[in-house]
Amino acid sequence: LDTIFQSALVDCFLTAKMVKDPIRRRVAYRAGMILLVAAALPQVFCGPFSEISRVADRQRNTAHLSPSELSTDSRRVAPASTSTSSVPYIAAFTVAACLVLSTLLPTAAVAQDPMMAELDQRPYIERNPPQPPPDDDKAPDIAPEERQRRRTTPSKDISSEEWYEYGKDVFVAKCAGCHPGGMNQVRVSKGLNLEDLERWGFLKEPQKITEIIRYGKGTMPGFAKDCPEKSGYQQCGVVVPLDEATLIDVEDFMMNRANSGWRGRG
Repeated sequence: LDTIFQSALVDCFLTAKMVKDPIRRRVAYRAGMILLVAAALPQVFCGPFSEISRVADRQRNTAHLSPSELSTDSRRVAPASTSTSSVPYIAAFTVAACLVLSTLLPTAAVAQDPMMAELDQRPYIERNPPQPPPDDDKAPDIAPEERQRRRTTPSKDISSEEWYEYGKDVFVAKCAGCHPGGMNQVRVSKGLNLEDLERWGFLKEPQKITEIIRYGKGTMPGFAKDCPEKSGYQQCGVVVPLDEATLIDVEDFMMNRANSGWRGRG
């Protein structure tokens, strides 16, 4: 049983490291911790400080005594049954199995509902795909301090915020083909890292970044609803326009990643 516990424990933690889905990763870690506790239970029952161990020590100490001497010594105990040594292992295994099942059952119940599993696992952009902006689309009123916080806070501290997740998903879908990890596959010297942005004057005039995202430049299309009116259909007609809130999320995400050093596709 010790070997089974050890193998299962290693499998759980290795699975938790490889699985990308956060729900399954959490379940694997939880199962591993339960197995770790279960593996320690036999030591509590059968280890050097357990009652069974103390009884075994007494048996060894009284092996040389006669029956009459044993009966007159109230401190001596009767020999323990050898079959009791396996009871703690069976109990530990049973407890571990019950705890693991209780951990997995909620996840299994969700997995049985295909729609729930799909909704839980799909990226945010798939659950809320970009739609053509409505006629009355307007930019949300976001305070300058909030825009600055979005751009300068380390990515790891705000990566769970909705605007960040959506901006990242849209960037990967729309921009990462030419700008993977903040690079520029068309013109290498015009990447999205801070050095290149500063070299080309975008940090001093950040409105230029907004203009390029909205109305395009060179081989890059624009994504604003009014882009065809300002830059023509050849520049903008090849993409589905993004609403004003999404344009802000993408720009803030890009600047946040530039300030954090860019890693990965987005």
